[in-house]
Amino acid sequence: MSRQLLAILAACLCCMAFGYARGFGAAEARGRVLLAEQSEACARGRQAQAEASAEAERALRQRLEAE
Repeated sequence: MSRQLLAILAACLCCMAFGYARGFGAAEARGRVLLAEQSEACARGRQAQAEASAEAERALRQRLEAE
Protein backbone atom coordinates (compact mmCIF):
# COMPACT_ATOMS: atom_id res chain seq x y z
CA MET A 1 0.00 0.00 0.00
CA SER A 2 2.81 2.44 0.73
CA ARG A 3 4.27 1.84 -2.75
CA GLN A 4 0.95 2.76 -4.30
CA LEU A 5 0.82 5.90 -2.20
CA LEU A 6 4.36 6.84 -3.21
CA ALA A 7 3.51 6.21 -6.86
CA ILE A 8 0.42 8.41 -6.59
CA LEU A 9 2.40 11.16 -4.87
CA ALA A 10 5.14 10.94 -7.49
CA ALA A 11 2.53 11.18 -10.28
CA CYS A 12 0.93 14.17 -8.58
CA LEU A 13 4.29 15.90 -8.20
CA CYS A 14 5.09 15.28 -11.88
CA CYS A 15 1.73 16.70 -12.93
CA MET A 16 2.22 19.73 -10.72
CA ALA A 17 5.69 20.35 -12.11
CA PHE A 18 4.43 20.00 -15.67
CA GLY A 19 1.52 22.35 -15.01
CA TYR A 20 3.77 24.91 -13.35
CA ALA A 21 6.28 24.84 -16.20
CA ARG A 22 3.55 25.11 -18.82
CA GLY A 23 1.79 27.96 -17.01
CA PHE A 24 5.04 29.81 -16.44
CA GLY A 25 5.93 29.50 -20.13
CA ALA A 26 2.53 30.83 -21.18
CA ALA A 27 2.73 33.75 -18.75
CA GLU A 28 6.25 34.56 -19.90
CA ALA A 29 5.14 34.57 -23.55
CA ARG A 30 2.19 36.84 -22.74
CA GLY A 31 4.51 39.17 -20.85
CA ARG A 32 6.89 39.39 -23.78
CA VAL A 33 4.02 40.21 -26.15
CA LEU A 34 2.73 42.93 -23.82
CA LEU A 35 6.23 44.35 -23.42
CA ALA A 36 6.71 44.45 -27.19
CA GLU A 37 3.36 46.22 -27.64
CA GLN A 38 4.21 48.74 -24.94
CA SER A 39 7.63 49.36 -26.46
CA GLU A 40 6.07 49.92 -29.87
CA ALA A 41 3.51 52.34 -28.44
CA CYS A 42 6.26 54.24 -26.63
CA ALA A 43 8.29 54.48 -29.84
CA ARG A 44 5.25 55.82 -31.71
CA GLY A 45 4.70 58.38 -28.95
CA ARG A 46 8.32 59.51 -29.10
CA GLN A 47 8.09 59.79 -32.89
CA ALA A 48 4.92 61.87 -32.66
CA GLN A 49 6.51 64.09 -30.01
CA ALA A 50 9.62 64.60 -32.17
CA GLU A 51 7.46 65.50 -35.18
CA ALA A 52 5.41 67.97 -33.14
CA SER A 53 8.58 69.55 -31.77
CA ALA A 54 10.06 69.87 -35.26
CA GLU A 55 6.84 71.43 -36.55
CA ALA A 56 6.77 73.92 -33.67
CA GLU A 57 10.40 74.84 -34.31
CA ARG A 58 9.70 75.26 -38.03
CA ALA A 59 6.71 77.51 -37.32
CA LEU A 60 8.75 79.58 -34.88
CA ARG A 61 11.56 80.05 -37.39
CA GLN A 62 9.08 81.14 -40.07
CA ARG A 63 7.52 83.62 -37.68
CA LEU A 64 10.91 85.00 -36.69
CA GLU A 65 11.98 85.31 -40.33
CA ALA A 66 8.72 87.07 -41.18
CA GLU A 67 9.33 89.66 -38.48
